[in-house]
Amino acid sequence: MKKFLVFLLLVIIGLGAYAFSQFQPLDAEGQGAEQVVKIESGATAASIAKQLAEVDHVIRNEFAFRWVAKQTGTDSHFKPGKFKVRTDMQLEEIAETLTTGPGVLRETVRVTIPEGYTTKEIVAVLLEHGLGSEAGYAALESDLSWLPEDMPDEIRAFPNLEGILFPETYEFFTDDGEDVILEKMIRQFLKVYGELNDQDFSDVVSVATLASMVQGEGKVADEFPVIASVFQNRIAVDMPLQSCATIQYLLGERKERLLNADLEIDSPYNTYMYPGFPPGPVGSPGETALEAALRPAESDYLFFTSNLDDTGTHTFTKTYEEHLDATHKAREKAGKQ
Repeated sequence: MKKFLVFLLLVIIGLGAYAFSQFQPLDAEGQGAEQVVKIESGATAASIAKQLAEVDHVIRNEFAFRWVAKQTGTDSHFKPGKFKVRTDMQLEEIAETLTTGPGVLRETVRVTIPEGYTTKEIVAVLLEHGLGSEAGYAALESDLSWLPEDMPDEIRAFPNLEGILFPETYEFFTDDGEDVILEKMIRQFLKVYGELNDQDFSDVVSVATLASMVQGEGKVADEFPVIASVFQNRIAVDMPLQSCATIQYLLGERKERLLNADLEIDSPYNTYMYPGFPPGPVGSPGETALEAALRPAESDYLFFTSNLDDTGTHTFTKTYEEHLDATHKAREKAGKQ
């Protein structure tokens, strides 16, 4: 009996020592190795503990880590991201590190949004770079009530996100939410527009709409103010804008040449069918197009036609007869007559 009690005591001591060891760091203090662990969004305390033990090899025992996390109240506060930990850290320290996110080494991705892109095209670019989800962007596109309160009220007057996602090169965190990404682009629009117009946003919808049409029609920056003047001159004499950029927007694709059937699409965005500006922008104008819309050139032009050459330039005319003649000459020179 005495021997059994001694044996039982030794077993208890051994189990206690083993259990105690499972709560200790892998390495002695000051001798540990640094390692980066990546915690995925939605990971549970159990899955994180298993990952730390079996995948990252930074702790001895997953159950010991789960017990410590529960006792310290960190088990429900782990954050996604990348974190630096060391193999000589106490379990409490590791648990605390994983709750103080965002991760110290969050991955980033650079994304370039070209000028003139529509919201649909911009979302496609973002998705190609692994940013957000199509459903996530769709939920934010038409209802702008999610925008932060510090943004100008005039921004909420836009019918959707079209025209206020500024074309620029951005650097996003790969785990940024759709709202964070879109907000960053909108704030860049506000910054550029505000600097161009002395922080006056009172007419921002119509200016951005005109700028988007200028962006869609023009290819040479020097012509942007002149193109803007043509549209403004047409508005002044109650003449339909007849902007091909608005039809391209309706089609949802970029066609080299529009057909008569394309011009008959019944929509307020069809500036061949309906007078005045469309309800909102038809793409994202860049800084040059915005400045042209704010400060159009002074001209008497009511028409412009592409020169159909590699220069991307146009011929501007005052009368319909001059316009027809310029169009004929351009097509003849390009061999398309």
